[in-house]
Amino acid sequence: MELLFESTAAFERDLAALRDKDRESLIEAINRHCPLLACDQESFFAHVYQPRAITLQHDCCSSLYVLPAAPGYAIILTIDDDPIFEQTIITLLGIVPDGEIETAYTRTARALYRRWMREGGAAHG
Repeated sequence: MELLFESTAAFERDLAALRDKDRESLIEAINRHCPLLACDQESFFAHVYQPRAITLQHDCCSSLYVLPAAPGYAIILTIDDDPIFEQTIITLLGIVPDGEIETAYTRTARALYRRWMREGGAAHG
């Protein structure tokens, strides 16, 4: 399966705002961990996590994750399989300081899934 990387304008702004050393560490983390999706998904998913449970309608699963990256920073991203085109799409959504991960994750989940979140089972916070 081919990996396709996409990034949002917000991610690009966050990346540009980092110090060079942090930017390099973050890019190294992406380059080190994300290729594992193509050959060793178990190892990749050992490096990412979902800080809050997100319950979606129709038994759908959230593809929103956090990848700890540079010291003090994490990347919020989505991972979506596209079996028709035989690719996995990794969308880099934003970079957040460690102390803001849960808040940013919840805010992002609400923005992405607002129509599909189940009552009472959504990301709360």
